[in-house]
Amino acid sequence: MNERLRRSCELLETTTLPIEQVAECSGFNTATSLRQHFQQRFRVSPREWRRSFGIRKKSG
Repeated sequence: MNERLRRSCELLETTTLPIEQVAECSGFNTATSLRQHFQQRFRVSPREWRRSFGIRKKSG
């Protein structure tokens, strides 16, 4: 579980993949499963994690 969560954090921080793809790429069966495990472990949603630690879009 720790490795899957670590991978999901990495993807949330370094990509703009939809949560569904992050879940699939990090070994979770569904986005719902990722959200549940993420909330239990980090006390924030994957979306909130990305907002805090993810790549920023350049304003042009």
